Amino acid sequence: MTPNHAKATYKLAKQLIANPNISKTEELIRLSEKVSLTEKKIAEESIKICKDLIDYDISDTRAAVYAFFSKFEWLETFKSRMYIEALRGESKAVLNMVESSHHKEFVILTPEVILDDSPSSWLLNHKNLCRSKIITMKQNLTTH
Repeated sequence: MTPNHAKATYKLAKQLIANPNISKTEELIRLSEKVSLTEKKIAEESIKICKDLIDYDISDTRAAVYAFFSKFEWLETFKSRMYIEALRGESKAVLNMVESSHHKEFVILTPEVILDDSPSSWLLNHKNLCRSKIITMKQNLTTH
């Protein structure tokens, strides 16, 4: 399973598990537990990265945009590993049910796109998003 395929499948699995109209089989309950554990690991790693980004000096805008993207790419790689790990060992029936539920489109940004637009605003927005994300993730970690 490729990282992109794992990401799409994992996100669909989360939606399927959360759907109250789907009866929860033993396999889906097990997958749900794996997804919860995966979400916790991703939240913990995201908090670490967001703290780094909040403290990052953005006075050199170009370097900051690339540094932010580097952190985001690392986080996406981490997430992909976690998604693959969560889906590993699942039955073909469960994976087929997940994949047939529906598909979404993904939009990809590059540092160059940001640098051509308004990089300072983008950096400040992402620092603020990180602050919000830390608060939300910490709340979610304490409720699980």
